[in-house]
Amino acid sequence: MSFYKEYPDKFEIRYSCFTITLFNTVIFEDNKILFNSFYSKNESFPDHKQWKKFWEELDQLDIWNWEKSYINFNIIDGCTWSIDLAHNNKKIKSSGSNAWPENFREFIKALEDLTSFDITEKVEESPFEWSDDIV
Repeated sequence: MSFYKEYPDKFEIRYSCFTITLFNTVIFEDNKILFNSFYSKNESFPDHKQWKKFWEELDQLDIWNWEKSYINFNIIDGCTWSIDLAHNNKKIKSSGSNAWPENFREFIKALEDLTSFDITEKVEESPFEWSDDIV
């Protein structure tokens, strides 16, 4: 019999775009998810069902096998991101600069569903352009 734990052992997501001064962090601390940016600070308290759905979605996305680094050397400024997650003996530490895994959008959607935060904070115009050249 295995024990299912809903809370993560490690949970840090960072997302920034230099072109519009966007620096967001999402961390799990003291049984809550904290979202910090230049524009807002929020807390989220997902229930058991939300956590279970989130971990199932990450398994379906197979993020645990993402590359360590994704970099587009053709862009100097732009967006960077990093994730450092650990849950039930699974770990991923991955980052990127103007490049993402193919299913990064789906990961952000799962994270936004879990937290109800707008992770990429679409300020005036979307800071996160999903170009087919990049994603």
